[in-house]
Amino acid sequence: MATFQFSEHQAVELDFCGELKFSLPMDDDTQDKLKKASKYLQDKSEGADVQSLSDLCDCVMDAIDDVLGEGVADQIAALKPDFGFWDALDVVQYISREYNAAKGKLVERFQSQRPQAVPSNRAQRRAEAKAKLAAIHKA
Repeated sequence: MATFQFSEHQAVELDFCGELKFSLPMDDDTQDKLKKASKYLQDKSEGADVQSLSDLCDCVMDAIDDVLGEGVADQIAALKPDFGFWDALDVVQYISREYNAAKGKLVERFQSQRPQAVPSNRAQRRAEAKAKLAAIHKA
């Protein structure tokens, strides 16, 4: 009999220039933070109070802090001497891309482990066999 073992802690590992590393848990709290940060950035980009790229950069830095923790955006910015708006936007996209990729891998893993339905009667078994033959001949 096989022994059940829980999967390892599901998290997204973020690495900024090989110097700063963060583990972002794949949970409801993180997902909520990412959604709120996205909404915040969308609202700010449409607002009249944002006048320059510098203002937008501050907004993006706030969003990074909301997701990764207070002060982290400044630590990331310190890794590049001329850090600006476009760099901050790259950071947000990196976080989002890595989180979504990890989430996609988890979903794929669980979908591949889903048990296949077994036809329960003769008519269903014949229909399945006929469909398989048609697929083979089509290919």
